[in-house]
Amino acid sequence: MFHEKLDFLMEITDTSNTSLAMAVSLNASHVSRLRLGRRPLPRDPAFLQPMAAYLCRRIVTDQQKHALMSAVGIDLPSDEKERSRLLEEWLADQSDPAWVSDDRDYRLGRLFHSAQGASIEFYYGIEGKRAAVLRFMTAVQNAASASSLLLHSDEEMEWLFGDTEFLERWSALMQDLLEKGNRIIIIHALNRSMEEMLASFKKWLPLYFSGAIDAYYCPKLRDGILQRTLFLSPGIGAILSNSVQSHTEGMLNLYLTDVKAVAALEREYKNHLSLCKKLVHFYTVGSERKFSLALDTFYKEAGPRICVNCGLPLAVLPEDVACHIGTRMGCDEFPAHCARAAARLNKELKGDAVYDMISLPDRDAVLAGKVAVPVYQSPNLPSTFYTPEEYCVHLSAFLKFLSEQPNYHASLPEGELPPLWLNIKEDVGFFVGHTCPHTPVIGISERNLTAAGWAHYRVQQPTVNSEQCIAALHTLLTDLQNDLIDK
Repeated sequence: MFHEKLDFLMEITDTSNTSLAMAVSLNASHVSRLRLGRRPLPRDPAFLQPMAAYLCRRIVTDQQKHALMSAVGIDLPSDEKERSRLLEEWLADQSDPAWVSDDRDYRLGRLFHSAQGASIEFYYGIEGKRAAVLRFMTAVQNAASASSLLLHSDEEMEWLFGDTEFLERWSALMQDLLEKGNRIIIIHALNRSMEEMLASFKKWLPLYFSGAIDAYYCPKLRDGILQRTLFLSPGIGAILSNSVQSHTEGMLNLYLTDVKAVAALEREYKNHLSLCKKLVHFYTVGSERKFSLALDTFYKEAGPRICVNCGLPLAVLPEDVACHIGTRMGCDEFPAHCARAAARLNKELKGDAVYDMISLPDRDAVLAGKVAVPVYQSPNLPSTFYTPEEYCVHLSAFLKFLSEQPNYHASLPEGELPPLWLNIKEDVGFFVGHTCPHTPVIGISERNLTAAGWAHYRVQQPTVNSEQCIAALHTLLTDLQNDLIDK
């Protein structure tokens, strides 16, 4: 009967009443009645041809094709249009009312899915996981169109960080996937050690700046005994593994390409995602109001703060210099921006300490006018460079500020800092971005990751005490002033 054939096709293609109804311009309740046999097939049904074509396109796996061939009783044509025509004729044929028999128990087949062929493969241990991950990423890379990668793992991270060569390949592949338009949704596990959380965050940070990653975390508590990895790309493949605590040696990793299995795991992932909260907030040029509100929230919270590589604070830039710079950059708002920063910092220092790790510029760069005014914490402000005289005035004002503010502590880093700035407040959150203008800013307020970042940078404060830092700043200022006099 028609309704049994329709039900069979919808079962093996995992097609809902609603999706089929939309495809053939029927009401979902109409499709339901056809499927249940409560409505007979009309004499000349206009919906039959688009219905057959839609269901035919959803028959893609070997198992689905085998089930259909078994039902129809003949080999399927290789041409999709011919298969669709055959399917339409078969649906319309009412001469075989008892076609479902012994070996065509498709409902049982749905429950006990075959693992024959290449739909599932097994990889073992850390090396196996690396091989499966490279295969998975390469499959996404070679796909005809961009897709999404849905990622989560709370398993031990030795598979990623324990082999430098593999990590480099992973990073290059991930960058290539993003450049090709793929998007990543990742649920980070924040029940790790502080060291592991920071290591993971630093590896992901360059990728976050692409804007193509949506990062989440699950606030629900887990005991950490049974751990799990699920990486998948809809319609392409998935990696699934479990381990107990940190025992991943020799453990099983499943690599699946079966469409229905991957779809089932995608539903599982989305169920998990529904329990999660946003981890990384992304601020770009044009989102000034959103960024301003986030900053206000950040600074309203009490607590000590650390600045890393943020340049001389605009809060101490003299007003007349701010006006000159604002005129040059074509931004009348710049002096007011500096005044707001000054009011905010002075209020903050009444109750909390601020630690500033300052990277000194090259003297020749200052004299050549190649030191950028540090506006990179505000992605909407235009960029410009100090004149040598402006930098000297700003540096002089900063030294005076340091001598007058016991709660403001400056230090110099050991070695060269990466081209990133960080602004972090204990138990509140942090912002991080590139030290070049008009680049995105990332904001995070999750407490565990904030605590890990705070602990990491707090032990470095001061790496050189304030007296030594002030002496180095005085030396730079004196040398610059002498250079300008000699000119």
